[in-house]
Amino acid sequence: MRFLKNWEKNLIQCLKYIKIILKKEYAEFRKNSPPYNDTFELLAFLPDDIKNYQTIRVKVRRTDDNKFFTLRLDELKAADEESSNYSLLEVYTSWAVNY
Repeated sequence: MRFLKNWEKNLIQCLKYIKIILKKEYAEFRKNSPPYNDTFELLAFLPDDIKNYQTIRVKVRRTDDNKFFTLRLDELKAADEESSNYSLLEVYTSWAVNY
């Protein structure tokens, strides 16, 4: 029984350590990469990519820290289903899938 308690104690310590490492790695990753669950403001379509219809790229700004990123249009999802952005993304997705 004592072995199990020691094992459980060590496991909990290891999990806490792993959690700290993962938080640090995620924070570092988030500095230069846009995670899928962030909120962005669509700023502009990039003109060089408009000719290449398979990969339309857009310039976005992450709303919580104002960092700028370039993403593919199909990587975005509208936060508000009532907005014109939602319609734009739905039409583009439909077109891209059926093209």
